[in-house]
Amino acid sequence: MNSEFSFPLYYLGLLIITVFLSKFIFTRYIQFASNFNLTNTPNQRSVHAGKVFTGGGIVIATVLLVAVVVLDSLDFVEFTQISALIGTSILIAAVGFYDDFNEINAFQKYIIL
Repeated sequence: MNSEFSFPLYYLGLLIITVFLSKFIFTRYIQFASNFNLTNTPNQRSVHAGKVFTGGGIVIATVLLVAVVVLDSLDFVEFTQISALIGTSILIAAVGFYDDFNEINAFQKYIIL
């Protein structure tokens, strides 16, 4: 296999693995959220109409971290420049998860982030 074709094929494989990993983790999280009643009913701030599961941001941050750990082990990918982005993503996910259960106004979120 020549090097021009292997990189796009490799990235396609990573995309497929990430999609399946996301589906697997979200399915497990929905089961977990159902068991522990981690749901959110609509209020004046909500955009949704029905009951939804809370904590999806934590799942997205987890998938992002797994992808970074896998890609960081590769020689041709350099992730040292985006470590601040990863840290910020985790902080945003944690604040969002906290906001799902205890309402935080926009100013408090701004100060935290």
